[in-house]
Amino acid sequence: MLNEMGLIRRVYTDGRPMPKEFDERFTGFSAGHWEGDTLVVVTTHIDPTARIPSPIQGGIAIGAGARITERIRRTGADTMQFDVEVVAPEIFSAPDRRTRTYTRMDRTVALELTFCADGDRSVTRAGKTQFDLTPPEDLPPPPPR
Repeated sequence: MLNEMGLIRRVYTDGRPMPKEFDERFTGFSAGHWEGDTLVVVTTHIDPTARIPSPIQGGIAIGAGARITERIRRTGADTMQFDVEVVAPEIFSAPDRRTRTYTRMDRTVALELTFCADGDRSVTRAGKTQFDLTPPEDLPPPPPR
């Protein structure tokens, strides 16, 4: 799996057990198995400095000993549901459970997160790249050489 920040996450579905020792990583170690039409993925060995919910959305360090369990299933022709349980004893007093539903987009190219482009004059509201080299009206003239 590849996330929007470019981190590669491997989900092993060959039946291997969770390793007792493994270098902690931002993506941790993930092992998955099928329960009917649902892929169940358990992730451990997560770097304690990894941010939750994510660095993009803000968040706090997940802490040591975190474990994430995802139940992923297709709920329609164009939808997938992720039921996520996060156990992070250093930051949560009980498991955090959330459900996310993703819908396939008809566009061939997905747009980047909009908060990066808000106020950026090189990208239009329609998501088209443009380059506006017009200096601001209040820009003072360059210094003499």
